[in-house]
Order: sequence, then C-alpha cells, then structure tokens
Amino acid sequence: MDRSIWSNKRLIIVGFLFLISLTIFYFTTRNLYQKHYFKNLSLQLQGTIAHIETDSSNKNLGALYINVIQANKDYVDQRDSLSYYYCILKRNKAVVFQSPAHFFSVGDTVYIDTYDRELIRKTNGKRDVLKTTLHQNKNFLQKVTKSLSFNTFFNS
Repeated sequence: MDRSIWSNKRLIIVGFLFLISLTIFYFTTRNLYQKHYFKNLSLQLQGTIAHIETDSSNKNLGALYINVIQANKDYVDQRDSLSYYYCILKRNKAVVFQSPAHFFSVGDTVYIDTYDRELIRKTNGKRDVLKTTLHQNKNFLQKVTKSLSFNTFFNS
C-alpha cells in the first residue's frame, strides 16, 4: 500500500513538472514569435491619436486611430496573411492595436518603433514608454476592422 501511495505522489509530481515545463515553453515561444514579428514589421511611425476604440470585454485592449505625421512605410495591412497583427497603415492613417488603451487620450502624440518594440506617448510635456504587444483577440480585430468608424477613418 505504501508503494502505491508513493507511486501516485511521483506521478503527480511528474505531471506538475510537465505542466510547468509546458507553460514555460509556451511563454518563451510566444515572446520569441513576437520579437521576430515586430523586428520584421520594422515600422517607425509618428502621429497624433484621433480616436480610441476599446474592447467591451477587455478595457485594456484598444484600437488607436492615428493621423500619421511621418512613417517609414506607406502601407501595412497583414489581414490577409496573418490571424493576428499589430497595425494597419494606409498612407497618412493608421490603426494600432495596443494596450493599455485607457493609458491614451485623443490628441496624444505617439512614436512607434516596432524594431525596438517601443511605443512612446507624449502628452502635456510628459513622455511615457510602452512595449509593443501583439494581441491575440481575433474577435476584437475583426470587430474593429468591420466597424463604421474604421472604414470612415481610412476613407476620410
């Protein structure tokens, strides 16, 4: 009887260690993917926030509608090739999916450098630096890109 108890404990310990290893592997892989994604995107952009749309189920996630002042690219739209993407850029307009959304206000100036994974917000003489993050909320991405405000923004 003592052996079966010890055997069950060992099985639980091995299972627990396996779950920990799997979790570490998941987060390490996700971080490497994001690092690779943002370096390949290699977008540098400066602009002013014109509108903010937040996710009703997750107030942290938001779509920042940006009037672009300067950018190193004219066009970025990965909707056809990727399930998850950081931004859509068309000429002098961009929508960036960033959190925490409540951190931003209409009129803030933002500087984005995806190669260094930085988003710098300037408001009222104050400068804050955030890390760019690739969010995996497909429903929110689809909701925003099909919304009237999204289509109106890019067509104005």
